[in-house]
Amino acid sequence: MVKQGIYYLKEKLSHLAYRSTTPAVPRNNDLYIVEYPKSGITWLTSILANCCLVESGTNIRTTYYNLEQIIGDIHINRDIADNLIYPYYRLIKSHSTYNPFYRHVIYLIRNPYSVMKSYYHYISNHDGYDGDLNKFVKSRKFGIDCWVRHVNSWTHPKKEMKFHLVRYEDLHDDAFSTMKTLFNNIGLNISDDTIRSSIDYCSFENMRSSDKLYRENSPSRNYDFVREGKAEADLDDALKSLIKSRASDLIEQFYPDI
Repeated sequence: MVKQGIYYLKEKLSHLAYRSTTPAVPRNNDLYIVEYPKSGITWLTSILANCCLVESGTNIRTTYYNLEQIIGDIHINRDIADNLIYPYYRLIKSHSTYNPFYRHVIYLIRNPYSVMKSYYHYISNHDGYDGDLNKFVKSRKFGIDCWVRHVNSWTHPKKEMKFHLVRYEDLHDDAFSTMKTLFNNIGLNISDDTIRSSIDYCSFENMRSSDKLYRENSPSRNYDFVREGKAEADLDDALKSLIKSRASDLIEQFYPDI
């Protein structure tokens, strides 16, 4: 009885530790799309959502305004609604580090040079961060050490899960093959025409136009969420060297050519 009580106490404490990034009512078939912030998740989820919308025969298409209505964001609301479109299980976006209650995961990774520059611009515009990029990269709250912990937590998890890794650079260079491989692996029957039309709809130019339309009609928004979309950011050699020294193992594993 004592051992059983200790077991249930540990389980309860474990649930509490991950409560903020777990749906109020988690389900075994929930599919989580996870990234370190500014790794390209808006683009990936837009393509994924549009493929599901087309396969469902609906006239709805994603915009910057409505994407969270189609793919739930765990950081906005833990009460994730049922998914009424194909594949009919919930698609949930998350920036969480490793969470043992995420059973099915698509993890989006982007090279740390681009992530640091993009995240720096976002935090500076959105949250009023007033340091320079060099200070940001060294920051305990946002910088390269945080990226390393995040990526390591998912690529070297404490417990096995159903996991599919997507590199942003592969999506950038060959979106069709990257999405086709993803759908084949997770078992979604999406036609080639649907994949191609969704990629075209979610082109960088269209994503920027959607973001611009939202900004023009939202008085509180004064920055561009969709910026450059480059495969690799332009950084000076000293900053690249700093990032590489802090993330050498992961760069060697996932980005040996940068």
